[in-house]
Amino acid sequence: GYWVDRSPIKTHHKKIKSTVYLKKDKILIAIGSWSSKNEYIHLDIDYKKLGFNPNKVKLVSPKIDGMQDFNNYDISKSINIPKNKGLILILSKI
Repeated sequence: GYWVDRSPIKTHHKKIKSTVYLKKDKILIAIGSWSSKNEYIHLDIDYKKLGFNPNKVKLVSPKIDGMQDFNNYDISKSINIPKNKGLILILSKI
């Protein structure tokens, strides 16, 4: 969970937290915002700890009806997190 210091994926934002659910080739990243404004974050990913090659991954938000649309993300760029909302992402090996 976001409260665990050894989490392999962090946001480093005091009002935006992430929790990860690990599988062998995929990681679900649940991000929650307690900020009163839209924020841009970078995910700090410990690829070594995950056993992932940073050059062979993709990051997407799956479509969840009533919550979010499908989107591809460039892992090297910041991610917009809407105020007081969240985002579900999937990091997977390619």
